Amino acid sequence: SKHIDLDYPASSQNLLAGYLRINSGDHFEQNVKVTSMALYVIRGQGKTSLKDNGEIIWNEGDLMVIPYTGGEAIVHSVSNDQLEQSAALYYVHDGPLLRYLNVVPNGQAFTTTVFRAKVLKEKVASIREQLGAEHRNRLGALVGNPNTQETKSLTHVLWALMNVLPAKSMQKPHRHNAVALDLVTYAPSGKCYTLIGEELDENGNIVDPTKVEWKSGEAFSTPLGLWHSHHNESDQEDAWILPVQDAGLSLHQGLYDIRFPDEEWKRIKEKKVLRSIIY
Repeated sequence: SKHIDLDYPASSQNLLAGYLRINSGDHFEQNVKVTSMALYVIRGQGKTSLKDNGEIIWNEGDLMVIPYTGGEAIVHSVSNDQLEQSAALYYVHDGPLLRYLNVVPNGQAFTTTVFRAKVLKEKVASIREQLGAEHRNRLGALVGNPNTQETKSLTHVLWALMNVLPAKSMQKPHRHNAVALDLVTYAPSGKCYTLIGEELDENGNIVDPTKVEWKSGEAFSTPLGLWHSHHNESDQEDAWILPVQDAGLSLHQGLYDIRFPDEEWKRIKEKKVLRSIIY
């Protein structure tokens, strides 16, 4: 939180990300005041108990999204009979946004939803098979919610994309007005990375970038407004990444403003032409 000058836990101005490790036969209670929380199962299997919505049985690769619980704790547990020694979950919620506004929700904006790993992977596979898919800037499936048709986001605040980066490929530079909290769900060791920087050169490459290496199960952030590109130099293996942003909020406000190099240079040239006409 110190790097963004906040005196409460936060990974970005509006969101907090973290990990939960639950040992076999143990449980963990989460009691947070949030409008929405996403949980991705990195490994293991177990269940999550909700007072008003029963139990969610989860396995590796599943993604859950849970609304405001009315102050009741969410209980995650792993039974003694599991072969795995422990389970690991990654979570992102909008608690920092509520802390900033000094508010609590007055109800649920959506219902608890579970996206199974098999369904997510099949959806991405179907997108890869579409004509011209290899020329797209990204190969991924937006994880949506019936209550957020306007923004096509996970919740009214959270936005998520199950994204594959094929072997020997890159996702070209892009930027947007939302911090991305990126979970690397799988990456070939030493073969994948993200480049981040403030400017592009005339060829659309990032100038003097910072390089962030990918490691399976680890997370990193791409700051608001900075150019970033994703790279997979493996000869055979795909990489998978799950970015979660507060873009549900910025899309609703009309502030997201995602940009790509070709569009950016066109915009710059048009500004130069306009300036020469005026002056």
